[in-house]
Amino acid sequence: APAQTELYARGVHDATATYETGDPALHRERANSAEVSVRWRGGLVHADGSVWVTDFRSYIYGELSGRRCSEEGACAAGNAGQFAELNYVQRGARFHGAEGHAEIELLQRPAGDLHLDLLADMVRARLDDGGGNVPRIPAYRVGAGLAWQGAQFDANVSVRYTGAQNRIGGSETPAPGFTNVDAQLAWRPWAQRRGIELALVGRNLGDSLQRNAVSLNKDEVILPGRDLRLMFRASFD
Repeated sequence: APAQTELYARGVHDATATYETGDPALHRERANSAEVSVRWRGGLVHADGSVWVTDFRSYIYGELSGRRCSEEGACAAGNAGQFAELNYVQRGARFHGAEGHAEIELLQRPAGDLHLDLLADMVRARLDDGGGNVPRIPAYRVGAGLAWQGAQFDANVSVRYTGAQNRIGGSETPAPGFTNVDAQLAWRPWAQRRGIELALVGRNLGDSLQRNAVSLNKDEVILPGRDLRLMFRASFD
């Protein structure tokens, strides 16, 4: 069923800098879906993958009109207003996508295990009857990571690329692609107290400029830059 905001909104949303208007005539979303999944469990390789499609007869979404609005709700073309006009509407849409993940065991030693993780996912969504792209859809992602798991030390590093999103809805702006690098090193100094560890955690180590394609204010608000943290963790049974 439609959310309250989608039905009755009429005013400013400060967090997204939009002037939103709902539609009390919206009816329930209905969809048919199909999915095919494959799972492999080998000696050194574990893998999962799936492809799917969802066909909506009455998909609800917020559509940017391209107009700008004042706080009082006076909307016009151009950039005079402070808020982007967003109207909740409903029409048919088709989504399809795929995702996959594999874990490959590279080393198995008494001191620990080393494994490689691979992942990828994508989604495509279009409105029916030549309506163009569904707005605010995430871009495809591919990534890989190495992880060591041992008795006293854990370590991992991962690299993930998020593609550019140029298949955008009306009045949206494209989102550039970016590469994200994360890493973590954890040390448990006492073997008999595995719940106590020191960890050095790094996120977005390349300090890349990242914009979230599904965000209404991605042009003004970027995702966090480089982040380094030294952490003490303790858990007790």
